[in-house]
Amino acid sequence: PKAFETKLSNKLGLQKSLHGKGGVVDSNGNYIELSAQKAVGMRNRVYGPYKINYDNLPIRNEKVIYLNYFIKQWGHFLLDVVGRLWYPLLQDNDTKLVYTCYAGTETKIEGNYLEFLKLLGIDQSRLIMINCPTQFSEVIIPESSILPGGYYTKEYKQLFSSVVENIKLDKYDVNAKMIYCSRSKLGIAKSKEFGEDGIEGIFKQNGYTSVYMETMSLEEQIKTLLSAKTIV
Repeated sequence: PKAFETKLSNKLGLQKSLHGKGGVVDSNGNYIELSAQKAVGMRNRVYGPYKINYDNLPIRNEKVIYLNYFIKQWGHFLLDVVGRLWYPLLQDNDTKLVYTCYAGTETKIEGNYLEFLKLLGIDQSRLIMINCPTQFSEVIIPESSILPGGYYTKEYKQLFSSVVENIKLDKYDVNAKMIYCSRSKLGIAKSKEFGEDGIEGIFKQNGYTSVYMETMSLEEQIKTLLSAKTIV
């Protein structure tokens, strides 16, 4: 996808996909619908054929699994990006995974996003970032296990079960705290949300411990939730 074109079309209010055109085309240039990142009742994330300069096309003699366009926003990552991971989890432990980002940028999967993949047993060395049309000898396109706004499958749920199963709780982690998940340290919330200080104070007075999920690693987040007696 191209960032400038996408931002411009969305500002004009056109019903185009949020992140522009993208996905996989076959050897004849035909768009593969299965590679789109669609949604129901809202804009598609990535959808549609795009122009390819065959005179300057990188060619890689590799078999790969198509992951998706990587959206670096946690909620969108879980809903719109990870849906094809059931295939490498259940069917293929070796083939490399290709993900895309805006043309000319280098948006890498790192931090908690990478930790999520590692907890599924996917090593960083298997990831290939693509920021321009690239030809591979073979591309496997797993059907997405979720269609946001439409449905999700047991394979999608199993992704999260597998992540949790790979977290080991030590004795000191099982403390049965009552926790309040605060947004008071979340940068974007400071300019959009008001009045939480009072709410948080009431919970603290009643024995709750405030936790700030965005400051934790993914493993720390999961351990915190698993060991809690009550979560607000």
